[in-house]
Amino acid sequence: MAIKLIIFDFDGTLVDTALDITVAANRLMAHYGLPALTFDEVRTHIGEGFTPFIRAVAEKNSKNPNLPKEVFDLFQKFYDEKLMPQTTFYDGAEKFLRDFQNHPDTKIGIISNKPEYQVRIILKALKVDEAHLVQIYGGDTFEVKKPHPKPLQEMMALAKVKPEETVMIGDSRADVEAAVAAGTHFIAVSFGYNTAETLKTFGATNFIHHYDQLVQKLESLGAQVR
Repeated sequence: MAIKLIIFDFDGTLVDTALDITVAANRLMAHYGLPALTFDEVRTHIGEGFTPFIRAVAEKNSKNPNLPKEVFDLFQKFYDEKLMPQTTFYDGAEKFLRDFQNHPDTKIGIISNKPEYQVRIILKALKVDEAHLVQIYGGDTFEVKKPHPKPLQEMMALAKVKPEETVMIGDSRADVEAAVAAGTHFIAVSFGYNTAETLKTFGATNFIHHYDQLVQKLESLGAQVR
């Protein structure tokens, strides 16, 4: 069956946000008197999801059950203040979006676990026209986020496609598990915040190592993308 919907993860898949997140994370660490994190440590946290990182910072400072929210809110404040200085598309991602934004047979959507407003701000700064996307969902759009299948299910319903007509493209455990739970195809990117070997332990079996491989990979799944 033809692929009619491509759902992209955001950080670590379409865009590399790690440098700007590192700046915000280390402002947070300094605020609480904790040692700075290396770039590689931050990349690992992004790959795992930032909730465990926020919880760990909070637990180092207090057993106050309200502190994780305070830490999270402060991190978001620091990140919002410098959201874009070093954030860029992965090589080939912008061209793929531009080439397929008006494709007659294939729709594109974005599902991230970061706040929806941040995704929209970054896309606007990168000159991506949201009108060409099915929708943009963030980690706060619904009451649940990836790896729960609901964001993918809602996107498929909006696009009027079936799971077997959908492929999720991502770089994390949450992406893999969300795709499995929603019954969609999955393509992992090896250049994001988890290595191919790590992604294999999450269950990923289909990979691209550069965006110039994506068209051929989609065609192998039945997509009409040329």
